[in-house]
Amino acid sequence: IKSKVYKVMTLFLVIVLSFWITCSNIDARSGTLSNETSYFTTSDIVMHRMDIDFGCINIHKQPSLNHPLLKNHKIQSITLDTNQTTTFHGGYAHVGAYNLQLKGKQYSLSGIWVESGPPSNLNSIFVGIGVMPNLYGDSEIHLTTRWTAGGSGCYNVHCPGFVQVKSKPYLGMILSPVSSIGSFKKWAFVPTIKQDKVTGHWWLCIFPKLRCFGYFPKELFSHLSSGASIVRYGGETYTPPGMVSPPMGSGRLPQERFKNS
Repeated sequence: IKSKVYKVMTLFLVIVLSFWITCSNIDARSGTLSNETSYFTTSDIVMHRMDIDFGCINIHKQPSLNHPLLKNHKIQSITLDTNQTTTFHGGYAHVGAYNLQLKGKQYSLSGIWVESGPPSNLNSIFVGIGVMPNLYGDSEIHLTTRWTAGGSGCYNVHCPGFVQVKSKPYLGMILSPVSSIGSFKKWAFVPTIKQDKVTGHWWLCIFPKLRCFGYFPKELFSHLSSGASIVRYGGETYTPPGMVSPPMGSGRLPQERFKNS
C-alpha cells in the first residue's frame, strides 16, 4: 500500500511540476509580447490643414458624382458584416509612419491594395499613407488612395469616382504624429478597405473606432464588383532615373530591431 501511495504521490508531483513549467513558459512568452506591444500605439489622426473642405459641399452634389457611370447613383451607408471565402472582400494593415525627405517626382507609399483582373485590365484600389512632393507640394505624410480600372484612374479625388460621405478624415489630409528612428514609442496608421456585401461598394475606413469616410462605387470596376482576387500589403517607391530610390516605410531593415525599424 505504501508503495502505491508513493507512486501516486510521485505521479502527482510530476504532473504539478509539468503544469508549473508550462504555465511559466506561457507567462514568459506573454510577458515578452506584452512588453513589446505596449510601445506600439495606434495613432488617431490630427488634421493640420484643409486641402479640400468637403464640409462646405452638398454631399449629393460633390464632383465625384459627375462620373458618367454614376449618373443615377444613390449615396449609400456602410454595412460592416461580410463573409470571406476564396474571394477577398477587404482587409487592413498597421502602417508605421515616418518623416521622409523626398524631392520632385519621388514618392513613397505604404498601405494595402485590393486587386482583380488581368494585367491588361487590372482593377485596383490602394489606401494608405503617401509622401509625394509632386502631388502634395511637400514631404508630409498624407492619407492617400489610388484606383485604376479599364486603363484609367487617379490619386484621391483628382478624377471623378470616390464618394466622400464625411467631412473628415478626407483624402490628402496630413497625418500626425509620426514615429522616430531610435524611439520605442511607435505610431501606426491603420488603413482599412471593405466591400459592402449588399451594395458591392468598396469603403475606405480608418481606426480607431473604424471610421468609414467614403467609398468607390462598384460600377467603376469590371473585376472588383464581386470581390478581389488578391490583397497586397506593403509599400511602393519611385524615383526618376539618376536619383537614389527613397526609403520605403522607415527605410530600415527588420534586423535593426523594433527601436530602429
